[in-house]
Amino acid sequence: MKLYTVQMSKWRVAKRQCIPFVGTTVRTAPDHIFAPNWDMVMGHKSGELENSAYTELYLRRMRRSYMERREEWLAFLQKETAAIACYCPAGAFCHRRLLIPILDAVAKKHGIAFEYMGEIS
Repeated sequence: MKLYTVQMSKWRVAKRQCIPFVGTTVRTAPDHIFAPNWDMVMGHKSGELENSAYTELYLRRMRRSYMERREEWLAFLQKETAAIACYCPAGAFCHRRLLIPILDAVAKKHGIAFEYMGEIS
């Protein structure tokens, strides 16, 4: 898999490059295997949840997601190319960047080629 990250507002750029766009936000895809939950998002936005606490909660959430929905994870990783998207601007702290090493580790565990291609801008 060749994985890109992209801000939601840049979906047209991904489309022009023929890169399938996958929203991973609680707002656009609340049941998505890679989405945080509302408590995490609102806690981080309000400043009550610092980056380190958000990271720990997100990692726990992704471990649970992988255990419960492994086939969906593997199906996603079997895609040739994809762009995971959220609303955060490029360079900001956000879950799409936290997800890259997680996907890389799962891909390696299952012998799936994985390459992070960078942020689409």
